[in-house]
Amino acid sequence: MKFAGITLPDTVIQDIRSVSDFIFTHPELGYQEAEASRVIAEFLQKYGFEVEHPFCGLLTALRAGKKILCGENTPCVCVIAEYDALPEMGHACGHNLITGAALTAAAAVAAEAEKQNLPLNFRLIGTPAEEGGGGKIRLLEKGAFHAVRMAVMAHPGPFTETDYGSLGVAHGRIFFHGKAAHATRPEAGKNALDAVVLFYSDIMKWRAELSCNEFVHGIITDGGKAANIIPALTEAFFYVRAATPERLAELRKRLEESAAAGAASAQCRWEVRWDAEYLPIKVNPALNRRFHELWRENGKTIRINQGNEGKASTDMGNVTQVIPGAQFHFSVTEEQPCSCHTLPFREASGTREAFENAVKTGLIMARILLDYSHCPAFQNQVDQAFNQCAPSVGKGETK
Repeated sequence: MKFAGITLPDTVIQDIRSVSDFIFTHPELGYQEAEASRVIAEFLQKYGFEVEHPFCGLLTALRAGKKILCGENTPCVCVIAEYDALPEMGHACGHNLITGAALTAAAAVAAEAEKQNLPLNFRLIGTPAEEGGGGKIRLLEKGAFHAVRMAVMAHPGPFTETDYGSLGVAHGRIFFHGKAAHATRPEAGKNALDAVVLFYSDIMKWRAELSCNEFVHGIITDGGKAANIIPALTEAFFYVRAATPERLAELRKRLEESAAAGAASAQCRWEVRWDAEYLPIKVNPALNRRFHELWRENGKTIRINQGNEGKASTDMGNVTQVIPGAQFHFSVTEEQPCSCHTLPFREASGTREAFENAVKTGLIMARILLDYSHCPAFQNQVDQAFNQCAPSVGKGETK
């Protein structure tokens, strides 16, 4: 295939298709992606990349690298792969295709740099557990992106379009501790069910105060074990979402205040255990412009977003808060609406048409990685955009 000025042999594309199809038909949950990470590592080793697998102490993370004519000032550029699946729904978010696009970018950027004698310091980082496990967050904490100057990835969706941003999200497990008693002797107990219900009632009132880019939503996961027992323990699981890290912290505090008020009214104790936060994507207009330009140069006009449309949440946001980056999007449904995390989207993610769009997007990402590597003007545009732009607010599919 030749696209975006890069020719990738059909044999390479077929090998990438084999990896993508294998991942699609062998879905694995976060931090359990042993087979997915294995076949990705085997592909990269076959095509001459230096591979570390496991990586940074995570059994299903990996890093592959290749250096060509590399000098001290050659920036390290990166493409990111995801490959975890959803419980019961498999690859209804198309992470097999994220891997397909990333492997295409890896093979193409290395081949083109060698062909043109261009400097390249390249890495592919395979990140487990995007679907709630925060794999990129753990990798960031372990220094996996320390030397990387810029990172891109591409996510499947209904439309081919530029990065539209995301909301930050924090997941909290709320516990209420009371005292058990028989239901006919309520004065002997402290009703933890009352506490969680009062908490939820306050959340319902709070929702009316939130802006259109802020959300609080969740469920009561444990309301007690028997109707004739005043429960000593109840539990809820809630998300808060916001457009900036600062506002996300405020929403977390407000949720804790609701928990405290519910517990006090029921004379119970409370606690909130927060998971790692998915921060908002810091959208890079320079990367978005280049993605748009390359598609247009290759005969397709795509949607260019402002970066304030996304209401989904992803741990790619944490990466873009640290280094310039982008999460581009490519269509798996021939530019027809279809929601992620649904069975129709899962079926679309296994089609030939979806894979071909992943490959084309991977070739465009390869061109962007080369541009950043050897074009100082583009590199400066991307770096300046990162330093100047604010975190985005949030469209689209939610997690």
